Amino acid sequence: MLVRSQGWCLYIVMILGSIVGCAQDPESLGFSKAEWQGFSDQKKATILAQQRRLKWIVPAQVHHQGRSEVHIESVRLDLISGQAYLWPEKSLRAFKPLHAQFKQGDCKTLILKALEGEKTGKLKACYRDDQLALDPSPWAVEYHSGSAFFHSTLLWNSGLTYRSISTQGLAHLVNATVRIQALNL
Repeated sequence: MLVRSQGWCLYIVMILGSIVGCAQDPESLGFSKAEWQGFSDQKKATILAQQRRLKWIVPAQVHHQGRSEVHIESVRLDLISGQAYLWPEKSLRAFKPLHAQFKQGDCKTLILKALEGEKTGKLKACYRDDQLALDPSPWAVEYHSGSAFFHSTLLWNSGLTYRSISTQGLAHLVNATVRIQALNL
C-alpha cells in the first residue's frame, strides 16, 4: 500500500510541477492567462504532456511532403490581409500587411501587428526544400512543422496570390490573403 501511495504522490508532484512551470507563460502554448486559469488540472497536464512529446518529434515524421520539381532559392512572402490571434488577451483581429524574405533553410518569427490598437502576435515561417511552411502548432502533433504548406511552383516567378488561407498554429490565421514571389538574389 505504501508503494502505491508513493507512486501516486510522485505522479501528483510531477503534474503540479509541470503545471506551475508552464502556467507562468501560457501564451507560449497558445492560450491567454484567463483561458489557462479556466482549465482543470487534468486539462493542463494533458496539454503539457502533448507539448513535451512534440519536442521529440522530427518534423519530417509528422508531415511528410514530397519535394517540389521547381527549385527556387529565395522568396518574398506578403501577408496582405486577414485575421490572427493577437495578444495580450488572444483576440482574433485584423492585422497590418507584412512582408518577409526567405532563403532556402530560413526560419523566422514574424510579428503581426493589429490594424487598430497595440496588439501583436507571432507567426513562424520556414522555407526549406522549396516549401514554405507557416504557423506551426506547439500543441498539435499533426501541425508541428506547420499548418499551411506552399510548394514552389513556376508561378512564383511572377508572384502567386493564395486567398482564404486559414491555419491551426499559434497565430491561427483566418481568411488570410498570402502572396509568394520568387526572388533573384
